[in-house]
Amino acid sequence: ARCSVSAAFDGDGVLTGFGWVISDLGERWRVDGALRSTDAHARAVFEGAADAVIVGEIEADGRIRYVDANAAWERLTGLRRSAFESRFLDEADSAVVRALLPRLVDAIASRTATRLEQDIETPAGRRVVDLSIAPLPTASGEVGRVICVLRDRTGEHQAALALRENEERYRLVFDNVAESLF
Repeated sequence: ARCSVSAAFDGDGVLTGFGWVISDLGERWRVDGALRSTDAHARAVFEGAADAVIVGEIEADGRIRYVDANAAWERLTGLRRSAFESRFLDEADSAVVRALLPRLVDAIASRTATRLEQDIETPAGRRVVDLSIAPLPTASGEVGRVICVLRDRTGEHQAALALRENEERYRLVFDNVAESLF
């Protein structure tokens, strides 16, 4: 509980009365606790996501300022989040960010969620990723933030390529064998 006391004095400085208000802060503490719990849960989901996520804030001049990224971003790109703190994405010395930036700008300009496949060069080599880019509007309707999710599809892409190559080899063998038999 919180207690507030106020005193009233006359022109000569003599106490003429006082009042107090007692407030029950229990409900506020419960709400604050629930918000902290929700924030902690959201953070755990963000950090535990298998897909790489980066969040940017759109400044008045249209530039994108880094806000946050998850651990999967670091694993996929090899880029430390601390290297981006309080920086604009166009200041990053990174092939990954240079490849993503035009896509982010296009999605922000169109104000529509975008999904596409993109090749990126990481310190670990070339990766094929599905990009999901979502511009997030503010209460006034302007785009205030952008979220970019990168799902690494390199393994699937390599498997599909290997399957096509095998099919081509088998087709050549079959065609050559069929010609020899007839």
